[in-house]
Formats: sequence, structure tokens, C-alpha cells
Amino acid sequence: MLLSAGRSTLLTAADPEDPTEAQSLLSAAAERLHVPRSTAEGFAATTALEQGRDQVVSTSLARPEIEDALRERLHLFLVLDCLPAAERPTVEALAGQAITAVTAEMVVFEWLERADSDDFRSMLQLIR
Repeated sequence: MLLSAGRSTLLTAADPEDPTEAQSLLSAAAERLHVPRSTAEGFAATTALEQGRDQVVSTSLARPEIEDALRERLHLFLVLDCLPAAERPTVEALAGQAITAVTAEMVVFEWLERADSDDFRSMLQLIR
């Protein structure tokens, strides 16, 4: 499944003291591409779905409280390279939870969609 900036919400830690390179890249991309950001505690699934945002991209293991009926309508993605290596779950473990494992660069390239845009050229500077 392809990620879309127009369908995504980025879930981040409340206030990371020392953000990783991957977290910084995702935050910059979210700002540039107008992807709303939230924390797990502040995430409102109903509001996100009403806005057509059915993709939840998370940079932490904190899980938002989501009603079962709404959870079925959301696609959850966990950005593995935002987590310390010792805390990264296996892809198999995530599959059993209906969570797709991704990397920060994967997310950014999918959000960008096309290589012939100013957004792509701007974000490419951060990826290199």
C-alpha cells in the first residue's frame, strides 16, 4: 500500500529531547507537505477519518486509544528507524497486529509521490 501525504497523520513523541535523524526527516517532510502531527495521547481517530486521513504513521511504540470500529478503517505504519535498535519489533510481530513496518525514507518518498517537484528537490537535500 502506498502512503499518501493527503491521507496521513504523523504520530510523534510528545517532545523528543534528542530526535533521531529519521524523526527530524519525518517532521520536516510533514511540515513541508502539510501532514498533520499529533501524539498518541492527542490523536483523534474520528477527526482524522472525517478529514480523509486513514493512514497513521507512528515514530514510537506508543499506541493511540482507538475504538475497534474505527481501528478497522485505519492503516497503521510504524517507522522502525525512529526506534532504538533494541526496541524494534520484528516485522512478523507487527503483521500479527495489522501494523506495517516502514522506514523514514520510505515514508518521505511515498509522501512526495513525484520526483519532478520543488518539494522533492527540497526534501532530497535532507535525505542526502
